[in-house]
Amino acid sequence: MLLKNKNGFTLIEVMISLLITSIVVMMVYSTYRACVNAYEHGKDRGYLYQDVKIVLEYLQRDIHSAFVTSTNRNLVFIGRDIKDEEIETDSLEITTSNSFGLDKDMGKFPLRRVKYSLINNDKNHDSGLQRIVFNGNSEKEYSREILGPLVRELKFRYYDGARWKDSWGIHKKTGKLFKRGFVLPKAVEVTLTFEDRDNPSGQLVICKVIPVMAEYPAFHE
Repeated sequence: MLLKNKNGFTLIEVMISLLITSIVVMMVYSTYRACVNAYEHGKDRGYLYQDVKIVLEYLQRDIHSAFVTSTNRNLVFIGRDIKDEEIETDSLEITTSNSFGLDKDMGKFPLRRVKYSLINNDKNHDSGLQRIVFNGNSEKEYSREILGPLVRELKFRYYDGARWKDSWGIHKKTGKLFKRGFVLPKAVEVTLTFEDRDNPSGQLVICKVIPVMAEYPAFHE
């Protein structure tokens, strides 16, 4: 039998103390890691929801304000489909009166040509949904920005009042503009696939139908 030393503790007492201390440290560390993981999870979800909000807000404003006229062939509404052309992703190029996010020094011309498409530039580490704004009717870019860094796939469809189309304003075989490019669809369906690490599938798919506010007669082939 081990007896307590008058000047200290027995080996068993020291071992029990170390065991209790280890358990307490492990409990504290586990709580700390749980808090850190919860914070990182919340931060990632915040970035994702912010991406979704920004992308949808810009798309809705631009599509709502889309404008074309038969008297000016520079004002177009063009939707390119990845299946019809040798392009990497669907794209949408429209004329819009939306001035959201533009500087006041852009000029007096009230209409802007805006283009949406995906970009995946490994060299510059740029990826996501990009929005290009052209200065007036010219081909000169005024601004280019990545709205949704977490967007990985992009799909547009267009409603002509009778059925949904995968492309708009572009001839499938020749790739040239035709009459539909100068007429607005009734609505645009946007499907966005975001990177979502917390989702078992690794992605979050958002599908939204955006009505075109201006009233122009749809064109039927």
